[in-house]
Amino acid sequence: MLTRKQFELLRFIHERLTEAGVPPSFDEMKDALDLRSKSGIHRLITALEAVGAVLPQALSKAISAA
Repeated sequence: MLTRKQFELLRFIHERLTEAGVPPSFDEMKDALDLRSKSGIHRLITALEAVGAVLPQALSKAISAA
């Protein structure tokens, strides 16, 4: 089960990948969720990775929706 913020982030990542073909930056994700720091985004992404909702990209800091 995802938290509200995790779901919002996952939806934002999916929309960005669909529209632009590239994942959003940490700054874009931070701004989209009205968070104050990128560390909050990092925690959310780590949680999404743990449940298999997003996959880290091997050679970059990008992620993709699972």
